[in-house]
This record gives sequence, structure tokens and C-alpha cells, in this order.
Amino acid sequence: FESVALEHPDTVEASIVLGSALLALGRAAEAEQSLRRALALNERTRGGSATRAAKASQGLAIALTQQGRIAEAEPLLRRAVAGAAQSGGLDQQARYERTYAVSLRRAGQLPAALDHYRSALDLVERVFAQTQGLDEATRENFIGRFASYYVECLDVLLRLDTARPGNGYDREALALVSRTQSRVFTELLRKADVAKLGGDAAFQDLRKRQLALKASLVQLRRARTLANAPAEGADDDDDDDESPAPAAAPRANADPLIEARLAAQRNAVAKSLGDAERELATVEDELWKRYPRYMELTQPRPVTVESLQRTLLRAGEALVSYYLLPDRVLVFFVAPDRFRLVQVPRARSEVAALVAAARKPEEAADFTQLAKLDPAGLNALYEILVKPIEGELRDGQRLLVVGDGPLHTLPLEMLVTRWGQPERQAFQAARERRGVPFEEYAMLPWLGARYRFAYLPSLSALASARLYRKSALTFDRELVSFADPVFERGTGDGIKPGAVSRGALEALTRAAKPSAAGMISFPRLPETADEARGIAATLGGRADVYLREQAQDRKSTRLNSSHTDISGMPSS
Repeated sequence: FESVALEHPDTVEASIVLGSALLALGRAAEAEQSLRRALALNERTRGGSATRAAKASQGLAIALTQQGRIAEAEPLLRRAVAGAAQSGGLDQQARYERTYAVSLRRAGQLPAALDHYRSALDLVERVFAQTQGLDEATRENFIGRFASYYVECLDVLLRLDTARPGNGYDREALALVSRTQSRVFTELLRKADVAKLGGDAAFQDLRKRQLALKASLVQLRRARTLANAPAEGADDDDDDDESPAPAAAPRANADPLIEARLAAQRNAVAKSLGDAERELATVEDELWKRYPRYMELTQPRPVTVESLQRTLLRAGEALVSYYLLPDRVLVFFVAPDRFRLVQVPRARSEVAALVAAARKPEEAADFTQLAKLDPAGLNALYEILVKPIEGELRDGQRLLVVGDGPLHTLPLEMLVTRWGQPERQAFQAARERRGVPFEEYAMLPWLGARYRFAYLPSLSALASARLYRKSALTFDRELVSFADPVFERGTGDGIKPGAVSRGALEALTRAAKPSAAGMISFPRLPETADEARGIAATLGGRADVYLREQAQDRKSTRLNSSHTDISGMPSS
């Protein structure tokens, strides 16, 4: 009885859990014993589980790696990856692929490690695509669990690029970075692009066939798993509809007729599964050809240097994309005819602190705090972010910028290109003169004087704007304008603000002046009526100009301006 209990599946699972706990405590030798016991028990257990074998193999490999026995760990890692592909979920497969990659990276086998990182990240991307419909925070938390995978893979690519320059590892690094940028926002852009396909009958037919085939494949894969399950029952662990099931092992003393029927059933399921997979591949090939944006929504592809150079960038433009690693800044420069990756050895924390210091005076409620804007910090950011690639740039060039983390909040125009002794002396002398406010800042060499900048949340946002442009809007009105409004009708109808509001109004606008009755009085703006009429005459076509009593907020909020080219109120 005791022997049967020891070979029960629950005993196997308990040994795996114990081994994992020992690993977490850093007790690798003890973990090795528990996990070896789990593997041996699982092989003897009736209905031995491929998933449990994969878990135990992976844990044992980690225990051996922690003890420096990497050569012993590798066959176990191969077994774990194969087992996860047979019966584990996609995220489990990703974890096992990454564990294998980490072991190979530690052994210095970088090309082999890169292959497993690629596999792990492809699996992560597939799982993330399946989380559509969940709330944004849940999805961001999910991808956060795998953030280290991208950083580790990037490290391998950078090391390979240093050791073997010219082999495309730097280009692959940019494609990898594009996968990490503004995921949820990028997906919203794709959804907006796909929305216009709602009335396309051909698209709807292909999509219907695709969804039906996917549902059929789910059922067929489950049928295959059951058909290949051991006689004692199917594995009760994680089941993933995307993965192949292990082949059924021949059973001792089995009835030949029953075995023949089971074999025929397995063959029929395998044939149906193969047919459905081929048909789905044909449908999805057609969707990729005719509706690539829809396919990218569910099977997103990275933006590559090649697509940027051949399709996305325009003549005279260049793109600069940043990625902040813990110990360095990656600066990717792409022009239609050039590509360069620069690694700047400055910590992410240092860059974040410099950006925060630059932003603080601008975000203060008191505008006098702008005098605390430090040119030295702005020059330090220039030295890190722009100077390393400035030899590639041309004066006046249009630069498309994709930031990372805190860099999304930094306008590069405000960086200072020189801060030597002459600039410091001129700055201090202007400040001491106490002439025009902020005069000292006017003489600084700002980066905005050299280049024209445009900012993007991600490389995919550029692809969305340039490859999947919305249809041109049509306008039924050229102009809607509100001018020369009536602010008050008479002495008894004036505005009566409180003391705080009165002070704010008087401080914010020179046009507001107290009347004899103590009310705020706003002067008429008759010249705006002339301006509105003149613009309407210049534009021609239909124009709606609302003056005096008709120029009211409630009228403007009720108007549908979606088909109006220009709307607004001219200033005086």
C-alpha cells in the first residue's frame, strides 16, 4: 500500500513543489534530490504526466545550473522544452525556453541562447495577443512579468553585435525594441485602422472562416490529446490548445481490436487536424495579403530597419529611437540610406534624474520657477542623447523621435548644445543685469534651432500613420466662426465673480476692468467680427459666422463640426 501511495501523481507533484521551494531558498543540492525523485516517480506512475516531467526536468536543470553543472543541465532543458510543447500552456513554454536560453547564455553559447530567446518571445507575443478584451492594467501587468525576457535577449544581441559586427544583430535589436513600445496604445491604433473594414464583405467572409477554423482546431486538438492519453486517463495539468499532444505508448496486454480502433481514431483526428491547419494557413495567407492591419492586430510583427528605409521614412527624414537599459542608453539612428546603433554608457537612473530636473521648473505652478532651469543638465542630456549621432544629422533636418520611459516627456528642442566657459559667463552676466526677464536663456544654443522634431509613441505608430492612412474627410462647410460675443447686456446683467475669481481675472487678462458698480466688465471685440467675415470671404463656399448674441457657448457645443474644415473664434 505504501509503495502505491509513493507512486501516486500527487506524490510526484508534491516532490516538484518541494524542489521548487528549495530552489527559491538557494538550497540547490537538496532541490536536486527532490526533483530527481519526482522524475523517477513520474516515470513509474500509472498515467505518468508529460507536464509533470517537464516541470521536474526544468527545476532539476535549474538546480544543476546553480551548482555550475551546466553540461548536465542541458539535456534536461531540452527535455523540459519538448515536454512543455507537448502538454504545457504557451506561457509555460515561454518560461522553459527562457530557462534554456539563460543556461546557454551563462555557458557563453550566445547564438544558441538567442534561438531560445526568440522562441520564448514569440510565445509571449502570442499569449499577449490572446489577452485582448481584458482591462488595460491586467494586460500591462501580464507583459510586465516577461519584461526581463526582452532585456536579456537584447543583451545577447548587443554582445553578439560587438563580437560579430555586420551580421545584422543591431538591426534585430531595433526590431526587438519596437515590440516593447507602447503596446496597448499601438494596439488601439491598429483597432482604429481595422474598424473601417466593418462594411467589407470579402473581409467579413475571410474573418468568419478564420474564426470557425480556429474553433474547430481547438476541438480537434482536445480530441487528439484524449486519443493519445494514457489508458488511465488524460493528463489533468495545464492544457493548451495550441500544442501537440504526445504520442500514445503501446499498452501491455491490450486487446488488439481495441488498439486497432484507437489507432484508427487517432489517425482520423490527425488527418482532420492537418486538413484544418492547412485550410487556416491558406485563409490567413489571404488575410495577410489583403488585410495586413487586421492580421497585425492579432499577430503583431515588429518594425524593422528595412521597412523603415524602404517604406516608412520620407526623403530628408531620419528616425531616432531610444531604449534605456539599466547600465546604458541605446540610440538607434535610421535614415533612408543609413543605419547606426550607438551604446552610450550612462545609467537609466541618471537619465531619469536629469529629465526630472529639466521638467520640474516647467511643471511648477509659479512661472518664476523657470529661472531654476539648469543649462548644465540640459547640456548633459544633449551629450547623452544627441551628440553621439550628430555626425549623421544635417542642419534643419526633420527628425522623428521615439522615446523610452522618461524620455517620452522630454522635448529635445530644449537641450543645450554647448555649455562651456564662454556660455556660462554670458549666461551669468545676463542674469546679473536683471534686464528683460529670462534674458539669459535667450542667448543659449538650443538644439531646437538646428533640427525640426516630431514625436511618436512607438515605431508601430509611424507604420499606422504611413501605411494605413484613413480615407480623406469630406467637408460640407468651409468655416464656422464665433466673433464679437455679448459678454454682458447691461449694468444689471453683468458678471459678479467672487474675490478670488476677480483677482485671477484681473491678473490673467489686461482687457478685464472693474466697472463703477464693482463688476468685471469685458470690452467688445468688434474687430473680430470683421476678421471672421474676411476669412469667410477668402475661403469661399459655405460659411456660418455667428456674431453678438448668437456667439454663445451653448450654440457651439450643439453644432456638429465633424464635416467642417475650420472652426473657432478669431482673436483680437
